[in-house]
Amino acid sequence: MLKLLPHINTPDLEELCLEYRADAAEDELLVCVAQRFPRLTSLEMHRFQSDTGSSVTATGVGLRLAKLEKLLTLRLYDDNLPLPRFATLQRNAAIIADKLARPDVRLWLLRISSDPCWYPYRLVAKQSVDEEPRVEVNPLGHSGLQVYPFDDDY
Repeated sequence: MLKLLPHINTPDLEELCLEYRADAAEDELLVCVAQRFPRLTSLEMHRFQSDTGSSVTATGVGLRLAKLEKLLTLRLYDDNLPLPRFATLQRNAAIIADKLARPDVRLWLLRISSDPCWYPYRLVAKQSVDEEPRVEVNPLGHSGLQVYPFDDDY
């Protein structure tokens, strides 16, 4: 992926969907996306495990993508968290939303379970400087957008 993206000259691109294996070059890939496609309004990323792994955390994802100033929607599936508990998903959403530092970004995280769903999150305003970032499932009548059919055995 990193061999291809630097050669694409479409700075006005508004929507992008990436599927990649998270490896040692993931940080460089995220920086490249932010630099090559500065006008993205929608980004969907499917991040799959690799044998070598990646050192990029939810904090790193949020910090790299925060440079996308026009971003309105971020959808993220993280295969590095196989069958994550809802609390883990919510913690990662809080970290990413906090690092993006823009309450107008719609953040969706895909949770794979017996009933896979995209969950919309929104950053909750901090009450004090000592408070950790918090998110909640967007209360606008959403309990998640069901994904069907889904088969992650590919």
